[in-house]
Amino acid sequence: MDRDHESPSLLGARLDGEAGAPVLQAYEVKFFLQEEGAAVVATWALEGGGMRPDSHGNPALGGCYTTTTLYLDTDALDVYYRREGYAKRRYRIRRYGDDATVHLECKSKSGDRVSKQRSAVSIDRALAFGRAGEPGNWAGRWFAERTADLGLKPASMVTYRRAAFIGLSEQGPVRVTIDRAVRARLCGPSCGWGPEMIPEGEGPDVLSGRAIVELKYLTAMPLVFKSLMKNLTLHPASVSKYRLGREALGSPTAGDAPPAAGAKETPIA
Repeated sequence: MDRDHESPSLLGARLDGEAGAPVLQAYEVKFFLQEEGAAVVATWALEGGGMRPDSHGNPALGGCYTTTTLYLDTDALDVYYRREGYAKRRYRIRRYGDDATVHLECKSKSGDRVSKQRSAVSIDRALAFGRAGEPGNWAGRWFAERTADLGLKPASMVTYRRAAFIGLSEQGPVRVTIDRAVRARLCGPSCGWGPEMIPEGEGPDVLSGRAIVELKYLTAMPLVFKSLMKNLTLHPASVSKYRLGREALGSPTAGDAPPAAGAKETPIA
């Protein structure tokens, strides 16, 4: 089930002429907040913002849902270091809870504008990546070909809980997400291409009790979001779960190797 179907980005979807997979476009602004601040944003979304919880929230998880993302990189961590040829796009595989469907994604960002190309395939199909006899025409062909050309392979996994709120503004649909309890795991040589939820208690507390808050909208920033940022003195931040996860696991940090010249775009999750 596609849990992003209520996201503003889907209303800006277009068809990629080369791959035939939808390209979703929207604006995203992120904030790195202490838990107290994130709780205030959640209360505002329901009361001051006139929003409602995403219908896919699990009551057993306090209205949240669990997301696991498998991030791809090269052996040399070219994506992590934003080297030339790897700085503009992130390839990942996302799974919601224990769904039998996963989403193959390519995400790029220019300023606050995000473009995301994605295709849904079965978890079994994702696990079959790289095996002999792959069909020539299937939903994830574009993803398989591009990641092979770039030498990308499973690098690390991140599991987290997301609370999401949706609504309408004078500028169109809006969405607020709050990500908490982020856990990370490195992928070894035997790691497959199917995201598997990291169990509770396993892996480091990547956010150290903090939360990632994200405001999503389709065109110009809605007045309701501008008011929220002003009233709560919110300052946008560059936040990447992939980079934070690797660093929490003791992997190389960005200081170990400089990014490619000109690779200045905001790191994205």
